[in-house]
Amino acid sequence: MERINNQLLIERTIERISPLAQPVLVVTSREQFDSIAASSLSANVVVDAYPGKGALGGLYTGLAKADSLYSFVVGCDMPFLNRDLIGYIINNSHGFDVVVPKMQKMAEPLHALYSKNCLKPILKMLREGELGISHLFDLVKTRYVNERELAQFDTEKLSFFNINTLEDLQKARQLVEIEGR
Repeated sequence: MERINNQLLIERTIERISPLAQPVLVVTSREQFDSIAASSLSANVVVDAYPGKGALGGLYTGLAKADSLYSFVVGCDMPFLNRDLIGYIINNSHGFDVVVPKMQKMAEPLHALYSKNCLKPILKMLREGELGISHLFDLVKTRYVNERELAQFDTEKLSFFNINTLEDLQKARQLVEIEGR
């Protein structure tokens, strides 16, 4: 597991979201469960009920295991989550099954609020092999948070920065160093 400034990346993500969402639930693979569960995270860790089905399987698992009607869903590799933006998304959920940011015609499905009303459509998608989360948005009541709204909270769009490569990790470490100054 990767670290940024002596903190596990997943710990940083949990730290960013936990004041707004309790309890925090981490969905992981069976292979990674032991190492994540052993890392003493301030979160409940569960095994993905649909291994090999990508983020959609993890989304279903998390929603099914959650105690609340709504769950804010993020990737565990997003170190710059903006609490004010998350609060805005949560506060604009009334009457919707999904509230998702959209930039340049692309939705950010792993930085969005989902309701349990999504469970049935997601299950249907999983059974049909349709694994693209964005297809869910046509099946449920979805509110898109546009770029103008996003800019009120995160002009640099760092909330959506995720770590996929070593270069991304290096950039994140540099940004955290700048942030600490």
